[in-house]
Amino acid sequence: MNHHGTLRHIWTPGYLHDNFLIEKANQSHQWVSAVEERNYWANIGKSKHVTYTDHEFDYSFNSLGFRSDEFENDETFKILYCGCSFTEGVGLPKEHTWPWLLNQQIQERFGIKMRYYNMGVGGFSSDAIQRHLTLLLECEKFKPDLVIILFPSYARRELFFSESDDTTIDTYIPMFIPDHKTFEEKAFVKNYEKTINSRNNAYWLVQNMIACYHLCKANGIHVRMTTWETFDDLGVPEQDKFKAFTEILPDFVKGVFIPIQFTQVSLAYKKFPQTIARDFLHPSPNMGSFFAEQVFEYLHSFLEELIHEKVGIQSKP
Repeated sequence: MNHHGTLRHIWTPGYLHDNFLIEKANQSHQWVSAVEERNYWANIGKSKHVTYTDHEFDYSFNSLGFRSDEFENDETFKILYCGCSFTEGVGLPKEHTWPWLLNQQIQERFGIKMRYYNMGVGGFSSDAIQRHLTLLLECEKFKPDLVIILFPSYARRELFFSESDDTTIDTYIPMFIPDHKTFEEKAFVKNYEKTINSRNNAYWLVQNMIACYHLCKANGIHVRMTTWETFDDLGVPEQDKFKAFTEILPDFVKGVFIPIQFTQVSLAYKKFPQTIARDFLHPSPNMGSFFAEQVFEYLHSFLEELIHEKVGIQSKP
């Protein structure tokens, strides 16, 4: 098997054009996955939650398979949003996702027009985010003015699960391990899980934060990042978990880290009537909307300076 050829391929321009995302390229789908459809019909009419109808929205994908406008280097102010299902907006209309809502706030406050660039994909690990961002910036030569990353759970890893499959790199997600059914895959996962602990988990996430920071810096692109990880294995009180994680970050990453957790939303915040996403797994749009508003306020001064530098416009009073 040509292992070296495979490893080289996953960092070449061709990968974005023939990996699993390309199956969705230039298409529109009612459901983002079989899991969403199955969960919807299993719960609708039985759950107390309020969600969307089965035909209330579709998912539309660009030529690379992302739920995004085409990645074009025009003259507008450009933000690229990166992450997993929370960023892609699984179970939500595009207009109710946190990147879209943040994009709208920026346009309204600063009086500018922006395209919508989203590199979020359900199930992405921090590895997958870093690798696809590398492909998009280095190989596709896309150059946004700012990259905002919402990193996922740090227990996720990109791995080759099988010695006999030389083409598929997959993401280890604990809740989906039963999907790996072959004896070889189960044996691999059993051994791999022995390496999972709080220190390895944190290290894995931080090293990808560092890689994304240097990748953006090398391309002359600003970057800001945070994570929705809840750090349940750090062994500190609930109110101190996020702070404990930020303290292990290198100073240069702390400088671009957004100290706002996606999962912390005021119970009184009810902008949308829906109380859960359409897949009955992901949170309501209120969580993302609340997060977008907090991020906007936190980054306001930085955004004002950056937009003024780019297009010469300051925020409205």
